[in-house]
Order: sequence, then structure tokens, then C-alpha cells
Amino acid sequence: MGSIFRNPFIIHHRRVGVQTRDYAVSLALTDVEKELIDILGVERHEFVGERHYLLTGLVLSIFSELVRIDGREEVVLACKMTFLNLEQYFSTRPGVDAEHGMWMMLQAINNYYIQAPEKLADRFLLAISHERFKEISSSEIPGLVDLFKLYIANSINFLKKKIEDLR
Repeated sequence: MGSIFRNPFIIHHRRVGVQTRDYAVSLALTDVEKELIDILGVERHEFVGERHYLLTGLVLSIFSELVRIDGREEVVLACKMTFLNLEQYFSTRPGVDAEHGMWMMLQAINNYYIQAPEKLADRFLLAISHERFKEISSSEIPGLVDLFKLYIANSINFLKKKIEDLR
């Protein structure tokens, strides 16, 4: 009898979980993001850190919706593996214990579940500005809402592709 870790069915779902985690917590910045960092006058690490929360919340809420709609075992397993990989990522950050890491991930889900791009952008703006921009709407900052539309579309397309690969 073989190990479940050698089962290609399990290995593929683990790979999806790792790839989705890597997508959510990427350090790479687009030119648009770099420009927004300059416009907003925030530190790169603050922007990237909050984007990690944003993409974590988005991919987990989108995955949950895909599980609800699709319900196939492959999709459920891929979602679970993604959750576990993101939980491990947040729990193993320097200076963060497992309990606080789980709390951070749950905050990401609560703050950045799939919703209107304007609402996501407003939450993001408030979080990275430490309330400096609380009187400013995200629609007043050129390109910000469009970037959040792109985050949503890219996250949906990324996960749809991963689910298609499960077939």
C-alpha cells in the first residue's frame, strides 16, 4: 500500500494550495502598483503587506464560493490545501505565533471578502494610510479602483484555471 503523499490526486491538490498561496503573498510589484505607492506616499512593505491580506481574503472567499457552486471533492481539497498553506504562511512570519497568525488570516478574510472594488479599495486605502486618507474616497485616486477590479478579475481567473487543471 502506497503513501497518500505519493498519490497524484493528493499531490496535485497540495500543489494548487502552494501555487495559490504564492499568488496571494507575492512580493512582485507591477508598474501600476509602484506608481500608486508613490502617489499615496506609503512604504513599499506596507503596501505589499496589505496586498497580501487583500489577495488572501479574495482567494479564500472566491474559493469558498467555487466550492459552494461546484462542490466536487477536487475543488474542496484544493480549497483546504490553500487554506492550510496560507495559515502556515501567516503563522510562521517572524515574531508571529500560530494563534496570532490564524487571527491575521481571519482578519484578511473578514476585511477583504469578494465585494465591490470601490469598497475593497476604500478598506485598503484606510489600512495602508493609517487613516490619513479617511476623508478621501478611493475613486478620487486615479487608477486605484481599476487596480482593484484587476485584482478581483485576476484572482477569479487564477482560481478558475487552477480548478480547470483539476479535471
